[in-house]
Amino acid sequence: METGEQQFGSLDRVRALNGDAVAGPQALAKEPARRALRRYDRDRRLPTRALAEETRRVLAQLIEALLRGDVPALEALLTVSARTVTDAGGEFNALRAPLTGRTRVARFHLRVAARRAAGARVEIRTVNGLPALVIEFAESHRGAAPRLVLRCELDGEGRIRELHSIMAPAKLTAIRFGAETQPPV
Repeated sequence: METGEQQFGSLDRVRALNGDAVAGPQALAKEPARRALRRYDRDRRLPTRALAEETRRVLAQLIEALLRGDVPALEALLTVSARTVTDAGGEFNALRAPLTGRTRVARFHLRVAARRAAGARVEIRTVNGLPALVIEFAESHRGAAPRLVLRCELDGEGRIRELHSIMAPAKLTAIRFGAETQPPV
């Protein structure tokens, strides 16, 4: 198998022929990351008061749909290409890879809610500048996180593009849960 240099000549020769427009292998290796950052910058919405209000409204609807087990209502809140990401820091059960697709994401969260919602304490609080669900489960299950923060990213039309379940204790140190928020007796 020929190397790039054998196929096209030296990089210096290719640069000379193309007016130095050809990037070296290091720059080519960074291109996927650059594309991802451009896509992120294009799609992200900066935290504003309007976005916070919209996010709070959508989270309230999300809670209602999950508690009712209402698949159509939940799917209506999600974009077609919605994703869910779980981060348990290796300490609890979590998805191995992001789950993608409106139906798959909806069914995943409905299954979790059906198993764990009874008696759970759920609050909408501001976390990192936007509303998020702060959830503490009443019952513990083997391998399951006892608490989490569920945050979402909305698209320009107010639908959920991404749901992030943050369960890693190291990432939840600034969040006060249950008994921690009650005054001492």
